[in-house]
Amino acid sequence: MLTPNVIDISEQCSTANFSKLKSEGVKSVVIRLGVGNVQDKRAVEFIKNAQEAGLIVHGYHEYQEGVENQIYWSIQNAHKLGLSNNAYYFLKVRSNKNIEDVFRPFYRNWKMNRWNVGLYASVTEFNNFNSDEFERNDIYKWAIKTDDQSIEKMNLLNIGFQNGLGNDVDVSGKLIQPIEDRQLTETDPNKEYQVSSGAFVGFDYSTTSIQGGKFLVASPDGINKIPKLGPDGSFMFNRDDGERILKLIGAEFVPKIRINKNTLLKAPADYSDGVFYEKVFLDSFQIKSIQGKLGILTTKVIVDDNHCYARQQLEVVDSKKPVTLMRNGRDNVWDDWNYLFGDEENARSD
Repeated sequence: MLTPNVIDISEQCSTANFSKLKSEGVKSVVIRLGVGNVQDKRAVEFIKNAQEAGLIVHGYHEYQEGVENQIYWSIQNAHKLGLSNNAYYFLKVRSNKNIEDVFRPFYRNWKMNRWNVGLYASVTEFNNFNSDEFERNDIYKWAIKTDDQSIEKMNLLNIGFQNGLGNDVDVSGKLIQPIEDRQLTETDPNKEYQVSSGAFVGFDYSTTSIQGGKFLVASPDGINKIPKLGPDGSFMFNRDDGERILKLIGAEFVPKIRINKNTLLKAPADYSDGVFYEKVFLDSFQIKSIQGKLGILTTKVIVDDNHCYARQQLEVVDSKKPVTLMRNGRDNVWDDWNYLFGDEENARSD
């Protein structure tokens, strides 16, 4: 009979006696850190109580379809909650999309932030994945126990739930080992080499936390050397890179307006560098409009010196007269909306 030595937990569990669990043989806990772009309500409490009980803490993020910038948000959230370097960070996916395609950009970015990475999926889904890619990148497989013989290839098995706690068996034993926070080593042995701001692209040592030999790097500021070639052989592009490439091949970049029902919950820091267009409903922003209920939200974002600066413009599109409002924001706080032009009586912010 399998004996659980790991538990997983989220805000759906009302109570948890971590000291009692440890006395019963549990050695580590996997705590849900967030869903989409919303932090788990009890993540802070669970992390604190688990650490005080002497349990090893890992985390997981629950993917929510239709929410943008989840990768960037999940990284910020995990850092904010203090998920240790070299702890395991799992992605739990409930989506009609190809789970492998959803997971791939998460694990690339999480590994670059010095976490070990895992995926929660069914045994059947794991069997359909590119096993070579998973093995090459040390992806930790967390699956629900079934009668399928291939469960031997899984690293962590969920064997059931009790009182809101997931009972798991760490087959490989890696989750119950103390987390070693390895210090960064020197990654730039020729750091005196001068590069030109915004012009240097070539093979050199990275000045970031990504370790290894020489990378294909670029230097946007003449100081830092940013890797452009990923550890799995993929090229790493930001939004500006993508737009430049489209222009080079003669393609036209057309911003897509996305429907996002969670826009109200998004702080400036939940966006990345770039311009975003979203379809929104005015009542979500507590804005009264006699003639209109629908708007286009344009968000322009600049990330600089560890701060996120944003400007939002909200245009009411179903009113008889043009109505536009605007606000600024920084990091996690938005300023009040300012009326720009149109029928002021038909668009006022509460």
